Amino acid sequence: MRKRISRSVLLTAALALLLTAALLISILFDLFAAQSAAELRREAETLRYSLSHTQDDAAFLAALPTDYRITLIDHDGSVLYDNSADAEAMDNHASRPEIVEAFAVGSGEARRRSSTLAEETWYYAIATQDGQVLRIATNRATMMGMCMQVLPMLLGLLLLVLLGMFLLSERLTAWIVRPVNTLNLDAPLENEAYDE
Repeated sequence: MRKRISRSVLLTAALALLLTAALLISILFDLFAAQSAAELRREAETLRYSLSHTQDDAAFLAALPTDYRITLIDHDGSVLYDNSADAEAMDNHASRPEIVEAFAVGSGEARRRSSTLAEETWYYAIATQDGQVLRIATNRATMMGMCMQVLPMLLGLLLLVLLGMFLLSERLTAWIVRPVNTLNLDAPLENEAYDE
């Protein structure tokens, strides 16, 4: 009986910790994703506004210190500028979902997973006043990637909680079964009873 109670307490603690961790990771990932998407949009809006006040778009974009990948696409889909690759060697972007959407309604978004599934690239494209599309992109961790980063800490925490719950469950179990173990069957009315 002691082992069964002790196992139940440990299992309940482990299950509660795992469910809480999964829920917390999910909520934090959603908040992080929303914040990153809003940041990407703000950066694109700022760059679009700045491009409307420059003479040489490529020179202006090349001078920017940024962590984002910036691509300027002409109305026919050809790449005019890219800060991470040779624009002339790049394929036509007219069929990319975010570019199609930006030409059609003014802005577009897309996410593409990397081959490792630990990262995905987020794209945000916005139409400029010149009839071109400015696209910025950034790499972000996927849910699986975030879980893999948090897994060692989660396992360490799980072990600590299980150790604490093991020690606590031993005391709790002893307290629960003490009245049963001290029963005097010869004088049943003199036994210590559980509080009601």
